[in-house]
Amino acid sequence: MKGEEEFRNNLVQDLQSRGINVVNLRGGTFDLVIEGKRPYVCEIKRMTRGTRFLGDEEGFKFTEAQTKEIKNMKFPPFIITFASGGRHYFLSPDWIKEQVEDLREYATAIMMPSARQFPPAMSYSRILEEIVDFVT
Repeated sequence: MKGEEEFRNNLVQDLQSRGINVVNLRGGTFDLVIEGKRPYVCEIKRMTRGTRFLGDEEGFKFTEAQTKEIKNMKFPPFIITFASGGRHYFLSPDWIKEQVEDLREYATAIMMPSARQFPPAMSYSRILEEIVDFVT
């Protein structure tokens, strides 16, 4: 499976090849700014398992800084997750805000499909289409 940096770089390249300008923030609080008619912030997350937080479950977590920012943001980021087997999730800002607000008493928000009602998984190419449709 690709690492987060490789996945992010491929996504930037694929979007730019479709005429979408992308600012790669390379490891700030959030990863990308995708520009267009409706620009937005985007965060890339790798779905992992076997951490002390997730146990044998697959999921991801926001850092304390990300959790704090999402709680305060009027327009939270889109989240793109990737995992082995080509399962990707494209998580909307409204969904993210709702989930983080639901976990407001915690400093970091941990997201697992088994504990949170994730939307259906998508292919990478479908996520690209969704992004292009959103910003054009």
